[in-house]
Amino acid sequence: MKKDVRKFVAACSICARNKGCRLPPAGLLRPLPVPSRPWSHIALDFVTGLPASQGNTVILVIVDRFSKAANFLALTKLPSAPETAQLIVDHVFRIHGLPRDVVSDCGSQFVAKFWRSFCTQLGASVSLSSGFHPQTNGQTERTNQTLENTIRCLASSNPTSWSRYLPWAEYAHNTLRSASTGLSPFEAQIVHGGPVYSVRRILAERRVGRGFQFLVDWEGYGPEERCWVPSRNILDPQLIKDFRGNRIEGSPGVVP
Repeated sequence: MKKDVRKFVAACSICARNKGCRLPPAGLLRPLPVPSRPWSHIALDFVTGLPASQGNTVILVIVDRFSKAANFLALTKLPSAPETAQLIVDHVFRIHGLPRDVVSDCGSQFVAKFWRSFCTQLGASVSLSSGFHPQTNGQTERTNQTLENTIRCLASSNPTSWSRYLPWAEYAHNTLRSASTGLSPFEAQIVHGGPVYSVRRILAERRVGRGFQFLVDWEGYGPEERCWVPSRNILDPQLIKDFRGNRIEGSPGVVP
């Protein structure tokens, strides 16, 4: 009867029209920045509560928000903030370069002063999701669900063997076509038939026919690798805007 009374009161049209809300205003939505190249914006989360498998009980999930690619790392326990930073350096930064934004929940690793200082020194912003709005890190939450279902199917006969199948679960995820991009994560990291390289900065600009080419300095390469590329090969349009905005009029920024 109590349940029926609550349901009747909640559906009362007079109360809905005349009673004011006592909750504070929710505020405006703050959408996450849209990435323009692979591994410039990453998201992190942990999958816990797993049976011990070769000494591992936790999975660190790392998602590239641009290509939807994911890395799954088996861990013996929940890492601290310094241990999490070292894992990211070993498995992300050394392969894909430094990100611009890191999305995570409010776990103890990510709210620590060490983690915020670590990201600040790298030039990356920290975006924390709350328990009241987990959709902020929705890509990782969805990846966690897919990973759990995959492991449950592969290790159903022997749950303690899930760590053996983790590399295959990662391979299957990264070869599956995404509904949002129409490409698999492996395909999304290939642009114009070649691998994606990060541009550190633009050095000069010249007109070629009806378009422009830019002399670029590549991330992770020396001055001898600088070359002219068309604007379509620069994935981050903000680099072009910053170059043209910071260029002083009359300076030799444009080569005839």
